[in-house]
Amino acid sequence: MLTYKPLMLCLVLTLVGVSACSRGDLPVPMAPVVNGWSESASKQGPYVVQAGDTLYSIAWTYGIDYHAIIRDNHLQAPYLLKTGQTLYLTTPPAKPVQAATPRPVTSTKHAVKQETQATHRTTAKATATSAVTSHTSAWLWPVSGTVVQTYNANNAGIDIRTSPNARIHAARAGQVVYAGHGIPNYGNLIIIKHGTEYLTAYAYNAKNLVKEGDNVKAGQVIATVQGTATKPNVLHFEIRDRGQPVDPLLFLPKQT
Repeated sequence: MLTYKPLMLCLVLTLVGVSACSRGDLPVPMAPVVNGWSESASKQGPYVVQAGDTLYSIAWTYGIDYHAIIRDNHLQAPYLLKTGQTLYLTTPPAKPVQAATPRPVTSTKHAVKQETQATHRTTAKATATSAVTSHTSAWLWPVSGTVVQTYNANNAGIDIRTSPNARIHAARAGQVVYAGHGIPNYGNLIIIKHGTEYLTAYAYNAKNLVKEGDNVKAGQVIATVQGTATKPNVLHFEIRDRGQPVDPLLFLPKQT
């Protein structure tokens, strides 16, 4: 089996950047698909910073909003972490919540009551949809291809099959806060921070073309696709809203 000895490079980032020491962007051997988020254990208590850790990689691994780590540990900008430093993680991850399916009308006796309930549900759904729709214009598909695995309780993102060595694009403008293969079960990974709420992840890359601290534009090429042994030429893509996974298909423009 091929092995790699990635170059350890210490990076000092900008005020929103954080890094202890990050690994390089060498291609990594393909591995079986394992959903890193669903496999992550709940972590409460002390955590010792390891070489390669960043604020964002720790938050991603344990499904925690990075703001909570900053708050609970009284971290000060630029939030530089040191190998061996102890952090206290107090917010456990929560699993994705499946949307409830409205029950159909089964009796004319309760039709008026159910119609009223349906109106409330429709209004609430319309409000939520409107909030999401207002963001969709700002998002782009990271690659062109076919969705072969959708978001569900066991998959924190979507898997998109594309062509060999396809170029991966930033789904939205932002700053690269992680680039490497130190987070288990995500292969060669890039995480981009978009404002104060959203993070996007691009997993199992052949080669990362950006580094931590880089500011990227929407649509900018950031990596090339590799996939895994069981899913070659597939990009695993996630969006997290304040630490929690959300369905990317609610944000990305509808494919035509």
